[in-house]
Amino acid sequence: GVPADLLDQRPDVAAARTRWQASKARAASTGLSFAPTFRLGGNLGWGLRHFNEWDSWETWGVSAGLSVPIFNGFQRHGALQQSLAGQDAAAHALTKAVLTARAEVESALAREDTESARLLALDELVRASKTAYEESARQYAAGLVNYLTVLTSLATFQSAELNHLQARRDLLGARADLHTALGSSWARRLK
Repeated sequence: GVPADLLDQRPDVAAARTRWQASKARAASTGLSFAPTFRLGGNLGWGLRHFNEWDSWETWGVSAGLSVPIFNGFQRHGALQQSLAGQDAAAHALTKAVLTARAEVESALAREDTESARLLALDELVRASKTAYEESARQYAAGLVNYLTVLTSLATFQSAELNHLQARRDLLGARADLHTALGSSWARRLK
């Protein structure tokens, strides 16, 4: 997917989004406590009595009620203010999680670009130091330079190769960091 889709899969962003949705539902539920309630009920009965003879009767009833919240010590109003504040806090936490995730992704992208450029520069350095080493070995074989020059160019070549390997490792680490920052599922599969 695109990075925006992958950011949505990050556990911290998904958790922040779920908390925000829960706080919205909590605020809506608290707001509904100001609404009037309507109740409708009914009953049906049958009775039997004996007083010199058996007597029976049926009863029934219907009831309706409307309740309007007028005053309860501002408890509902306080609960509504609290749930709205919780919704704002959850929205800010979601924004922070998204911005943090984007910063991590951009940082990982910048690191990958830097490591790629470093690897290209070290490729050139390895080629140049190898050429210098081979040339010094030929000059030593021809008797033009001493062996110390060959050893110095060999040490430079080996150091360049070592730095090249380190740069390749750093580039792979930067790519792993990028996949982790994007919320890739491969990091969870490793565990």
